[in-house]
Amino acid sequence: MNTSNMQADRLRELLEFAQQSALLRASPIPDIARYGIFHEHEHAIADLPGLVFNKGTADDEDEIWLVIERLQESPAPQPESILLKTWSDIPNSPFKEPTLRSHVEIQTLINIGALPSRKINAGIDPRQPMAFTSFERKKTVEEQFKVYIENVWKPWAAEEKRRRKTISLYARLFTLKQQLEGGIVDAQIELVWGSGVAIWNMAGTRVFHPLVTRLVELSLNESTMEIEVRPRDIDPRIELEIYSEKDSRKNLKIKPLHCPRL
Repeated sequence: MNTSNMQADRLRELLEFAQQSALLRASPIPDIARYGIFHEHEHAIADLPGLVFNKGTADDEDEIWLVIERLQESPAPQPESILLKTWSDIPNSPFKEPTLRSHVEIQTLINIGALPSRKINAGIDPRQPMAFTSFERKKTVEEQFKVYIENVWKPWAAEEKRRRKTISLYARLFTLKQQLEGGIVDAQIELVWGSGVAIWNMAGTRVFHPLVTRLVELSLNESTMEIEVRPRDIDPRIELEIYSEKDSRKNLKIKPLHCPRL
C-alpha cells in the first residue's frame, strides 16, 4: 500500500470517528415542535392559496413536491358609500375589525354633501370636529356600517388571513434558503420532508416525530419568484434513533402519511 492510500484511509477513519462522535453527542429530538428553525404540518397549510403540491413537469423528470407562490397582501376593501367611508376607520389588517370614528371635521362633512352649510350656526369654525353622536344621519351610517362589515369586510378578512399565512410561509422558507446556502447559522442544518408520524409516551417524554424522512432542497424560480421544494438524490431515512435506547415498544402507534410533510 502506498503512502497516499494510507493517508486516504486514515483520513476516512478520522472522518468516520468524528461523525460517530458527533452522533453520540447529539441527542435525538423526540418532538418536531422542538426544531427551532423551521417546522410545518401539511394539514395546517394544505388549503392555503398559492400552494401547489406534487407539481409535475412536462417531461416528468423533475420532481417538485411543493411550490409556494410569492403573493402580495391585498388592501382592505373600502365602502362604496362616501358617507360611510368618511366615518369609517379601516386598518389594512384582517385581524383588526374596522370601527366608526368618534369625530369628523365639519368641513369634511360639508365637502361630501353630508352636512349642508346652512345648518352650521354662525360663528362656528368648520374646521372643528363634529361628534358622531351629534350627527343627524348617525343611524344611516350605523346601518351601512353593519352591512359593510358582514357582507364585505368579513369575507375579505377570512380570505386575507389565509393569504397572509402563505406570505409568512414564503418569507420563512426564503430566510431558510439563505441560511442553508450562506451558512448564516453556526450549526449545520438540513431540510427534510417527513412522512408518517410515530406517537409515543416514552417514560414521560412525548414523542411526535415522522417515521420516514427525505432530504429536500429549496430553489427559487427566477422567472416566477416561486419557491420550489424538491427531493434530493438521497435515499429516505427511517428515524429510529429516539427509540434505540429503549426496549419497550408497547405504546408505539403508527399513523398514516400526510402529517407532517415538512
